[in-house]
Amino acid sequence: DSFLPQLKEISSADYSPNIQTYYFMGTLIFDIIIDILVSDAFKAILSFILVFIYLRLMIGSWLLASVGMLEIFLSLPLAWFFFSNVLGVQYFSTLNVLCL
Repeated sequence: DSFLPQLKEISSADYSPNIQTYYFMGTLIFDIIIDILVSDAFKAILSFILVFIYLRLMIGSWLLASVGMLEIFLSLPLAWFFFSNVLGVQYFSTLNVLCL
């Protein structure tokens, strides 16, 4: 099992107003990164849907709204290609993905 739920409860501000608890464990890094990725993925999907709805309402065409969203979606692999091949930066860590 993981100690992460218990540590989150202990480190919350409501647990004890007099004591602040901080934690760092190498074994918890993966769990924390997965939690961040899941919440960021939910926010990205929600914003993708909201932008599509906004485009559909403003443009009035399903086709143009879909093509606009496809352009936005395909800009990420193009930026990654430009970053790694044109600029020559080969290192792409997990934190770079979290920044997206």
